[in-house]
Amino acid sequence: FMWPSAGWPEQTSDLCRIDPDGHDKAVKRKGCTGVVMRGRPYRGYLHVAADAVKTKRALQSWVTLALAYNQRLPRKI
Repeated sequence: FMWPSAGWPEQTSDLCRIDPDGHDKAVKRKGCTGVVMRGRPYRGYLHVAADAVKTKRALQSWVTLALAYNQRLPRKI
């Protein structure tokens, strides 16, 4: 999944959930940083800067990466 990050008005990134095994490779991409909450890194959760998804192709690559992992997760009813 991807959604606009909640928080301060000046935040200009989306939150993306991917396979934790691909985390290290993903954070090397332009505009991507790992999520850290209360000092704890959350592998597989990423902030993707709005500047990094300006083109349809760039956005599609992140959506594809997120969907590939999230479609494998157990359904919650």
